[in-house]
Amino acid sequence: AELVRSGRDRAKTFTWRRAAEAVWAIHRRPRD
Repeated sequence: AELVRSGRDRAKTFTWRRAAEAVWAIHRRPRD
């Protein structure tokens, strides 16, 4: 059970990080 929870938390963090990086890239993108 612990391993499964750890895996879910890891996947959740990875997804959140991808979303955050995408938003960060959009905000840093020069408005042209």
